[in-house]
Amino acid sequence: MAAAQGQCPGCGSPIEFRAGSSVTAVCKYCNTTSRRSDRGIENLGRMADLADTPTIVAVGDGGTIAGRGFVVLGRVQLQHDLGGVWDEWYLGFQGGGWGWLAYAQGNFYVTSKMEPAPPVPSMQQLRLEAPVQLGQAGMFRVVELKQAKIASAEGELPFAPRPGQPRYYADLVGPQAGFATLDWGEGNTPPEVFVGRQLPETQLAISQRAERVKKEVRLEGLNCPGCGAPLKLVAGNRVERIACIYCGTIAETVSQQIVARQQAARTQPLIPLGASGVLNDGQYTVIGFVERSATLDDELFSWTEYLLFSQPIGFRWLVCDEGNWLFVEPANLAEIDTSGFPDRVTWRGRTFHQRNQNQARVEYVLGEFYWKVTVGETVLATDFQSGTDLISREAMQNEVSWSYARQIPWSAIAAAFGVTAAPPPVTASSGGASGSGTVNAIVGLIVILVFVLIACGSCMSMCGGGGSGTVRGGGTTGGGWSGGK
Repeated sequence: MAAAQGQCPGCGSPIEFRAGSSVTAVCKYCNTTSRRSDRGIENLGRMADLADTPTIVAVGDGGTIAGRGFVVLGRVQLQHDLGGVWDEWYLGFQGGGWGWLAYAQGNFYVTSKMEPAPPVPSMQQLRLEAPVQLGQAGMFRVVELKQAKIASAEGELPFAPRPGQPRYYADLVGPQAGFATLDWGEGNTPPEVFVGRQLPETQLAISQRAERVKKEVRLEGLNCPGCGAPLKLVAGNRVERIACIYCGTIAETVSQQIVARQQAARTQPLIPLGASGVLNDGQYTVIGFVERSATLDDELFSWTEYLLFSQPIGFRWLVCDEGNWLFVEPANLAEIDTSGFPDRVTWRGRTFHQRNQNQARVEYVLGEFYWKVTVGETVLATDFQSGTDLISREAMQNEVSWSYARQIPWSAIAAAFGVTAAPPPVTASSGGASGSGTVNAIVGLIVILVFVLIACGSCMSMCGGGGSGTVRGGGTTGGGWSGGK
């Protein structure tokens, strides 16, 4: 039963507020935003059209999160400082209460508002990786500190959205997959605090009850806008951009707008895109290939990275650096002792010493990517080594992410993905990448993460020339107005 009903002041169509926490509703016919109050329905003006984004969740859907029922009441689109947008969904929970849902890098993030909000530092006092005590929720660490703008919205919302309205926020991670957002609104009010968890897809069940009025990314029948070749998206609506394996054109998956052109078939990945197999007890498909480079002591190094996808698990990476192969997965910053940074860090009782630090640059990409990958994007990458294992940090644009990489024999990779090619030569290196983190193999994290490059010139092997290979690009969680995660 609706909490309140009325007529849209823009076109007269019926509108309803299904949750008592809902403050506004955007008319699905004319985009007029209506605010309810004791005086009735107030016209707040027309909302901008929604941008086409991959559709995983839609307003009107229902489902369960870790067994708790919910209905999707609304959606807000927020714009990054670099221009891209992301979606966050307003949920009404079965039995009462409300929260927010966001998606990034194969994981969902669900949060609810803490009331009363615990005292937290001002945004000006916070720094990346700083600890923040969130009352009984425990100690969290800052992984993103940014400003966004509201771009558009639909359905019901627990606040009054205004296109272009700034949102100042910080995203944090905590123990046991904890996640939180601090929201300062327009920067002139005490922050609202939203706390929750990062959830794998296996803990989220979506019932598609709503019609997808925007275009969906199709798994079949997609053609490259550059050369017309048929494309197939393995990760479907989780993909932001795709680089054609035939002509190298990079395009947005939903709008099919061309964003860049690369030379056609500059190189062929050693592990074919689309290959599937069981690796590290997970069923993965190779969906992306990246060549990356970095300069150390005036010498250019390069390496290659392969993006893996598993619907139950999310995204992981295989990195080939100096003939050594690494399996890369997110590491939770809340579990890493960075008191010795930048010389060393401690994780799970082991001390990792800095191996190197550099600016890692994306040189060439093929296949599917969960962030808006761009050739030329860079990230400050730092690798810490213990034996042949690495802990890597990637930082860019006021966000940071961490990853853990361990060596894996080529024989296991070849067997998993049915590769018959000879393995690349292993150099005398101590093994592993050197100089990257994972701005987005998580997350996110958060975390937000992958760029890559291969060696230039005929002297480079298919595995890469070595020097900095655990950076994963993207972003931690895609950003976040506090309501959104």
